[in-house]
Amino acid sequence: MAIEIYYTLESDKSPRKWRDSDISCGGSMAIFMGFMWWMEEKYLPSLPAPYGIKSDRYYSRSTASLSWAKGTGEHPIQEVWDLQLSPNATHAERLTMASMMDRGYFLASDYPKIESAWLEVACAMNKKGVEEAFKCLIEAIYKVIREIPGIHSIAINWTSVACFYESYGKTDKKCYDFVADNAKVESQFTKTNV
Repeated sequence: MAIEIYYTLESDKSPRKWRDSDISCGGSMAIFMGFMWWMEEKYLPSLPAPYGIKSDRYYSRSTASLSWAKGTGEHPIQEVWDLQLSPNATHAERLTMASMMDRGYFLASDYPKIESAWLEVACAMNKKGVEEAFKCLIEAIYKVIREIPGIHSIAINWTSVACFYESYGKTDKKCYDFVADNAKVESQFTKTNV
């Protein structure tokens, strides 16, 4: 599955119109799923083994979500998503997870913060395919910024299987700046630690 990159222009009036950069890259599974599995195993205990089987194997929320039926309680993966608000996770991990949220975008001027977080996470994950996928995504975004003047914001569609416009809409009206949102989370941690 391809990772697609969309953008808005400074010249647009609010709400800004999303445009397809026609620049994409591979690595959706390596980055998105690899990161989520890594975060889960790093911070959350294994789910109980199914059917009461005794095992040292790690039972994942991601796997449990495949058989989850709507209306049977909280979605199993929600506990993983909640790590973006956890003081146990690093700032880079929280910002990386925020970058994967639906309807999230970032200002082009904030891109160095995201690149730094992605590289820190890729290094910590220490998996060759993941690091290469992150670097490919980083270069694809730089290509968009270099080739298209006047970019205001950028959104990432992590999987080309789901239509970008169905996920985000045709404008940024229902979208949010995930870097600014993450800054609020980080300031709460700073206040708590003072």
